[in-house]
Amino acid sequence: MLGKKGDYKMNKTIWALAFVVLCSGFVFAVDNATVDSSYQTGYESSGAAGSVLIEGGNVSGTNLSSSQSTENWAGFYGNVSGYLVLAEVDHVDYMYRWTYSAADGGEVCASIDTNPTWSLVEATTALGIDLIWGFGSAVDNATNTYDTTTNFDFNGVAVGPTPAIDVQSSSTFLSGAVDFGAEAAKTDFAFCANISGSGTNYNGTAANYEIMAPTNPAASTYETYYFFVELI
Repeated sequence: MLGKKGDYKMNKTIWALAFVVLCSGFVFAVDNATVDSSYQTGYESSGAAGSVLIEGGNVSGTNLSSSQSTENWAGFYGNVSGYLVLAEVDHVDYMYRWTYSAADGGEVCASIDTNPTWSLVEATTALGIDLIWGFGSAVDNATNTYDTTTNFDFNGVAVGPTPAIDVQSSSTFLSGAVDFGAEAAKTDFAFCANISGSGTNYNGTAANYEIMAPTNPAASTYETYYFFVELI
């Protein structure tokens, strides 16, 4: 049987081990996502220009309609796969690996920031997006586009309600926006959707996520979005 001195040494060791194990769990669960494949398409009207046959002296009441591509938004959709692993930092060998299923949930986010501070994630505002992207009072600005709200759960941290887009046609997704404690720059925002194992995108195709994100409206101007995912 150990004396008091021996008890103290054993307890000290146990607490030291416990501290190491607890600290290793503090890393936020949203992580970088690898883009496996991507292809891009844009909207182009396939209709011919309408015409009216007239003769001198005619006055024609002519109602017009047109659908044109937005310059303020881009869309992403796709599937999510991956693993939860027990391994050392940056190690290719796993002690154990669990296969992730989209039915388990999680979130996909896109941000112009390469390394968002996820511990600061919070609900945002449509007005902040309009100001930073310079959308002003355009018919397709964020204020006119975000028509509902949604909620997220980032590693157990509830965020919402936050502005969201009820993506149209056959889509089952709400595309929401969050920020990281400020609305001062484009890198302060992320655009996210909850992962669904039975979702469909705007054209009725099976998908695990669908996101709309703002873009620079200037012609021939490009922006890079980085993808992040939480597998739960």
